[in-house]
Amino acid sequence: MKKRITFYLILYLVVIFFVFAPSYSRYYRMKTQLANLQSDIVRLEKENKSLASRLKQIESDAGMLEEIARRKYRMGAPGEIIYIISADEQDSGPSLVN
Repeated sequence: MKKRITFYLILYLVVIFFVFAPSYSRYYRMKTQLANLQSDIVRLEKENKSLASRLKQIESDAGMLEEIARRKYRMGAPGEIIYIISADEQDSGPSLVN
């Protein structure tokens, strides 16, 4: 009788383990993923604040806006001739942009 109770107790514990082990594993993975996502949120909020302050700086300073337009978008004032010099080996030389 005692062996039978021990057997059923062990069987019960094994069944409980196999029922709840996958759930716990999934819970642990989701908890880790949540922590990673929360750290990403903090990082992205900092980046967003930095970009917002940069945008305000660019909008308030006409000289900076002009500099960005010249360098990044290769724009110039009316009547200016812009020479683009590239360091690529395949480039045949400076190009002219009107």
